[in-house]
Amino acid sequence: MIIIDRSAALSLGLSADEAKFIVGYADSSIKVYDIETQEVETTYKVHKLRLQFIPKKLQRMHAGQVCALRCHDERPRVFASAAWDNTLRVWDTRCPVGCVATFEGVDVCSDSIDINRDHCVVGSWLPTEALTVWDIVARKRLNIIRVQNRRPNVDGEFLYACRYWRSSEYNRKGKYAIIGGSGTNCVEVINLHNRYITCSYPVSGTVLAITSYKERIAFGGTAPVLSIVSFHDPKHEKYGEVEPEYEFTKGERYFSDSSSEILPNQDVTKLAKASSISAPAMAVKSSVSQKLK
Repeated sequence: MIIIDRSAALSLGLSADEAKFIVGYADSSIKVYDIETQEVETTYKVHKLRLQFIPKKLQRMHAGQVCALRCHDERPRVFASAAWDNTLRVWDTRCPVGCVATFEGVDVCSDSIDINRDHCVVGSWLPTEALTVWDIVARKRLNIIRVQNRRPNVDGEFLYACRYWRSSEYNRKGKYAIIGGSGTNCVEVINLHNRYITCSYPVSGTVLAITSYKERIAFGGTAPVLSIVSFHDPKHEKYGEVEPEYEFTKGERYFSDSSSEILPNQDVTKLAKASSISAPAMAVKSSVSQKLK
């Protein structure tokens, strides 16, 4: 599949159901493509001249290069993006007019955002307090991760890459994050709860990309080397219960429905129980009506 566009593509994400992929471009636009038809379904873009007359609090589009984009692992329609306009935005493909949430106060310059459940971790290009955690449902910043045990001779953080440690056995709830940049000269695995560096791997040059799968972590950057390392902490404990897989055929329910109409996400067994409970009452009502006749 070859897609030609006038602007440079800087970031890309694949939806959880693998039906769509989203691309962020240098002209501040975001396009949602259908994989089967290879056509553009939705384009999020506003002209810069028009953006000047919209109040900042009402802006629902990016005004800078979209350098980071990440799709939700469980919700196929939800994704997050960050641009050079110092904003982090959360999108829903069912909303064609713009983003559904905006967070200010981030300075993302590369692919340094990641989503886990309802939280989003962001790595900014800042000397200090570069790692932050945001709640995309409550729409607020949860924590500023100030690392407690980093060596004192570090010349700033300046993060270029930031990811959650992808391990369904040990990090399902997003306890650990992996970061790298140009200031620390190493890749660090940080415990987001106690704000301590659990493990670090020295590198030469700037770290630009990080990924992980189970106990393996791969990273690369300006040095002509791709490193694959193993991460294990003897204090780790596996999760006892197996997390059920997300059902992509069901849509999200944001409020309870008290009507008797069967919706896609409504439990049929509850309706059956309700009907069985109301059956005797209907029988008594019918017998009384017959006696009156």
